[in-house]
Amino acid sequence: RGIMFDGASGSITLNAVLNINQGASGCQEGNAIEVRNAPFDGTHPATKVVEIAHNQVFNYQKTGIVANGDVTADIQHNQIGSSATQAKLAADSIQLGFGATGTVMHNNVDGNQWLGTSNYVATAVLIYLADNVTVSKNNVGGNSDVGVYGYGNNGTYDNNRVFDEGADGPHGDWGMGNWGEGNVFTNNKVRGFDVPYDGVSGGKNKVIPGPQNFD
Repeated sequence: RGIMFDGASGSITLNAVLNINQGASGCQEGNAIEVRNAPFDGTHPATKVVEIAHNQVFNYQKTGIVANGDVTADIQHNQIGSSATQAKLAADSIQLGFGATGTVMHNNVDGNQWLGTSNYVATAVLIYLADNVTVSKNNVGGNSDVGVYGYGNNGTYDNNRVFDEGADGPHGDWGMGNWGEGNVFTNNKVRGFDVPYDGVSGGKNKVIPGPQNFD
C-alpha cells in the first residue's frame, strides 16, 4: 500500500501516491490508499471515520482508493488514474466495500478494463456490499468495463458524468449498474457504453450521444 489506515480514524489529504505496483503482475494487491476496519460483515460496533480528499493517485495495481469494513469514508476531490497493470487483473479506481459507507463526490476518475479470460469486470467506482452510500458529482472517464457499479442497498447516485472511450473488452460495457435494492439514480449522464444503464429507470438520467471524449 501507499497509505493505509488500519482501524484508525483521521484524514488522508493532499498526497501524491504514485506507482504502487509490481509491474506486469496479476497479484491482488497494490492499493494506493487503503482504509480498513474490522468487522467486514456490515455491522458497525466501532466505526472509524476517514476523510480522503485532494489526493492524486496514479499507476496503482489493484485499487486506487479502497475503504472496507466498519468505516465511514468521505472520498472527495481526488484525481484518480487507471491501474498500471489493468490488463493483468480486474482493477478498480475507487471501492467502498464489505460494510463500508460514506460519500464519493467531486472526484475525477479514470476507469479500468479487464482483458483476461476469467469472468470479472474492472471498474471506475465499485460499491460492493456497501449500503447507504452517496455517489455524486463525479467525472468518470477512460475506458471502463463498468463506470459505476452499484452493488449495495439504499444508495444515492446523483449527477455523475460517466463517459467511455476506446475499444471494448471481453467482459461487458455498462455505464451505471443498479444491482442492489432501494438505490436511487437521478440526473446522471452516460456516454459511450454499450449498455448505458442496467437496472436503472426514471430519475431523469440521460444518455449523451456523440464522440466519446472526456472534457
